[in-house]
Amino acid sequence: NYISKIMRENFQHMDDSFFEAFDINMNNGYGIVAFIDLHCSEDIPYELVQGKIERYCEVLTNGFKGSFFFCMDNLQIFMIYTDNNSGGESEFFGKLGELEIAVNQFAQIQLGGDKASFFYGSLMHSLYELYSSYQAALQKVNSNVDSLVLKVRQYIEQNYADCELSLVKIADHFNINHCYLTSVFKKKFDINLYDYIIRIRMENAARLIVGSDLKNYEIAEKVGFSDPHYFGISFKKMTGKTPTEYAREKRR
Repeated sequence: NYISKIMRENFQHMDDSFFEAFDINMNNGYGIVAFIDLHCSEDIPYELVQGKIERYCEVLTNGFKGSFFFCMDNLQIFMIYTDNNSGGESEFFGKLGELEIAVNQFAQIQLGGDKASFFYGSLMHSLYELYSSYQAALQKVNSNVDSLVLKVRQYIEQNYADCELSLVKIADHFNINHCYLTSVFKKKFDINLYDYIIRIRMENAARLIVGSDLKNYEIAEKVGFSDPHYFGISFKKMTGKTPTEYAREKRR
């Protein structure tokens, strides 16, 4: 229930029992909130990756006393990191660097991926600043996601003619988990990533049908379909007409 409150941006109203439960205190130190994106191999099933991350979060929570780590559904780690014995900011960020090294080793060895991405909030001098640190971290995550999905959309528009273009291939190109990618793309543009690929292909097919003398099978190939029959089915599903019917109507 406490974690649910955190995810709903309500933990500025948390009482001391939350922090006592996780041994979080900052009487003489510093703290920071962060989201950690873990890049993992597509060869590892989602459920296995999630299990590995959940167990690792327990290891981190036990190993870094006064800190808290939680695996979210999109395979991000949500972190409240505190150090009650920091001699200063430089020492605090030095210890934070050691944490990054440990997480990166886990990501590379256990998940078969590249280094993790860390999105930090503002530095906390007391737990009263927890909410503002969280908001700052969330803003960086959202900014990064917006940049990512815009690049993905541009990549699709430039590579739709590739008949081997797929969700996994796109995710591999951007070195991210394809489940996470489809989730953030749908949230941003209100359309499934696969449906967006089809829509771009059909829009370009419609343009070629009206503006060229290419045969249907040639158009299919130019917009990324290796099977002309499946191209015809997909085109009719989107427009309500076969390519031939569409051309006849538009050329009247």
